[in-house]
Amino acid sequence: MIQEIVKTVDKAVEAGKDAIVNTVESVVEGGAYLKAKTGQLANGAKLFISSIPSAFKDRSYRISVRGDSGSGYTATTIGNVFVVNVTDENGNALTAFSPPLELGIGYTDTALQSAGFSLSDAAKLKAYRWDGQSGYYIFVGGTADTANKVVTCQITLPGQYILAIDLMAPQILNFKASDGTPKPTITFNINDNLSGVNVTNLSIKLDDAEIVNNANYVNYLDIKTGAFSYPVQTPLSKGQHTVKISVSDTAGNVETHSFDFTVNDVLPSITHTPVTKAVSGSPVQLRATTSDDEGIKGVLLYYRAKTGEMPYRIVEMVKGSDSYTEAIPKEFISSFGIRYYLTSIDNSGNRKNSDLVDIQVDDKTGPEITGNFTIASQTGEFAVKWSSPADVDVAGYKIYLGDTPNSMTLYQDTQSLASWTTLKDSNKGRYISVSFDTQGTIGDISFDYGDGTTGKVLSHIYTQPGTYKVVLTATGISGYKTLTEKTVTVTQSPCVAVANFTVQPENGQAPLTISLNTDGSTGELSFDYGDGTTGKELSHTYTQAGTYTITLTETGTGGCKNTMQKTIIVPVK
Repeated sequence: MIQEIVKTVDKAVEAGKDAIVNTVESVVEGGAYLKAKTGQLANGAKLFISSIPSAFKDRSYRISVRGDSGSGYTATTIGNVFVVNVTDENGNALTAFSPPLELGIGYTDTALQSAGFSLSDAAKLKAYRWDGQSGYYIFVGGTADTANKVVTCQITLPGQYILAIDLMAPQILNFKASDGTPKPTITFNINDNLSGVNVTNLSIKLDDAEIVNNANYVNYLDIKTGAFSYPVQTPLSKGQHTVKISVSDTAGNVETHSFDFTVNDVLPSITHTPVTKAVSGSPVQLRATTSDDEGIKGVLLYYRAKTGEMPYRIVEMVKGSDSYTEAIPKEFISSFGIRYYLTSIDNSGNRKNSDLVDIQVDDKTGPEITGNFTIASQTGEFAVKWSSPADVDVAGYKIYLGDTPNSMTLYQDTQSLASWTTLKDSNKGRYISVSFDTQGTIGDISFDYGDGTTGKVLSHIYTQPGTYKVVLTATGISGYKTLTEKTVTVTQSPCVAVANFTVQPENGQAPLTISLNTDGSTGELSFDYGDGTTGKELSHTYTQAGTYTITLTETGTGGCKNTMQKTIIVPVK
């Protein structure tokens, strides 16, 4: 259970005394007290102190904290956790206490021994406050009165307080220099089991020159995770270098450590005979030799199309007995040309690039349009799709709409080739044109559109539904020709006429006025009211007794029709 005691300052002030609130358990029983001196708080202010008995944690309240590689370990605290809060005379919670309040936390011999300490360790007891931002219990301090078994401290913040003995300095783990180059990145972790890192005393030196301290640590140290990362700014000389780390926690425990790493500033050498010409349809074979004083880790091939600013593709070259080899695949060889270079990496991480090389391609193929272009009808709308092309000569397609074949305007320039482009229902009955886009330098092209017409225009209008075979004859700049066949399917949307309605009321004495509701019907509507009259009105009055049949006729887009009937009874009075 959580026990809370509240003290109103008024009564203490009236008596001219300090305001003191105690937990149910006395200090000698492991309880605590909170004290405000006379005049420190206004009349009506209240002191709150709550205890969370350590019995909830098997008489030893434990805190899970960070460990090496995130595995975690446990630090043991002594006695109960105490929660302190103060409100002012208006009932508002104070976020800070100035001047400080006095907090006394008691302990028992049993609690001290249950936590694994001897009675002689009592003088080392200190108070700690939970800090949610860092995820630590932060050192507060205090003085241990071993005769009265109480630790007294001054506090300036509300929150959770507890006693503990922190004898362990911060740990420095996982030190690493990213590579052996003159500008490596230095990384390690600083972990503390309870009190948290005290950045005021932080000092990190590289070859005896301080590179990180309390003034700039925020750029390199994540205080919550303990992760440190420092990229070396000035190139280091070849040979051994030393990092010295000194760090303390808020309890005053200090850890110092030195780490050595080695720098090799000798770049590898790379020899490669550039390939400057290639033929379409065949891969480009590349070969290089490389050496280094400490050995070669690997060689990378970077390549991309010569035109545009596309990112380089990166491939690790294959190591042979005396060289490294790799091929630029034939699918990538086009009239755009190829740009590439090689990078040799030694075991220390040093890199050496070859010269940048441009390959001129003898394109022996014409441009190819891949995939099928389909104009398909769906319920209530048309949709257009073209499967994504693999050939780099094809850029996309454009959709044009118009009321006549001679008044076409651009509806959408589609670059997401695998997605559907929806044409609104209002465009039904209009002409649609599909324009195949090509890019790059090509020679002469001609189309057989499959409907009895031919031409060189990358746009064609189909006015009748059907399946058409489009044959593209392309002549490349080198004189080579290719034939490409594609299928275009044009379908019409089905005619839809719902013809649905309801009548209210369906019977009654004359004169009877009814209301008609046609929700769900979207076409052109007309009624035969069964009494010799027709119209489109949704209200009608019957003046004579009788049985009447109401007929709704709906004419849908495309001319199809559908009907529905309802019967109305007007009885004789």
